[in-house]
Amino acid sequence: MKTVIAALALVASASAFAPSNFGVARAPTELFFQYGMYDDKLWDNEAKKVVYNQWDPNAPRSGLNFNPFETYQGNSPDASGIYPGELRYKDPQRGDVNFQSMMDERTEAEQRAANPKKTARLTNSDFFPKMKTVIAALALATSASAFTSNLGIARAPTKLFFQYGVYDDKLWDNEAKKDVYNQWDPNAPRSGLNFNPFETYGGNSPDASGIYPGELRYKDPQRGDVNFQSMMAERTEAEERAANPKPGNVPGCPGCKN
Repeated sequence: MKTVIAALALVASASAFAPSNFGVARAPTELFFQYGMYDDKLWDNEAKKVVYNQWDPNAPRSGLNFNPFETYQGNSPDASGIYPGELRYKDPQRGDVNFQSMMDERTEAEQRAANPKKTARLTNSDFFPKMKTVIAALALATSASAFTSNLGIARAPTKLFFQYGVYDDKLWDNEAKKDVYNQWDPNAPRSGLNFNPFETYGGNSPDASGIYPGELRYKDPQRGDVNFQSMMAERTEAEERAANPKPGNVPGCPGCKN
């Protein structure tokens, strides 16, 4: 009960600052989520333009109503409007790009910036009903945790300290991955500094700290340029690694995800 009261007090104190003082309101917590129309499909510039054309800035943001060109902390959203590091994020199926397509997309971006869609200012009448949704979600989550403890189900421990990888916020290309792989010890606990950058999980590759899409702290990496020759070279290297795994590199080892 103390947890609920503390959460309500925190939300109430935050509402004192928004939107009357700053004119900014946070998006409501959605208890039911619907993935976007391009979920698990090709998420290229044409798909983004379709979603942008259907986007209504004056309607609540959701998996079906969002601006696909809006960046957050330097990242772009997936096909459902979810950003790297957020719950439910999926690494999208990106389309092929070349210099000409990049120039065309840049021109389109400048046109959108010069002619933005009209938006309506959010008022207190819009904000406080949303705050009730947040409060209800907090109460629901807290009560659920109480049932979990009674049923004898242990929650995963919260890590208070996390160290990002040596290539965090740096170029995360094949050379960087090979450097991390060479330092990786399969027999030591897996961490942001000790992981196999070539190990896939759920069909996805990790970022520069060994975090996978959809997990907490995931960052969309700075990928290097690729071409057919480099892809063939990487494929050959991958086959060599598979034929000569590091000692201890077996499923379930301390340094593996799987």
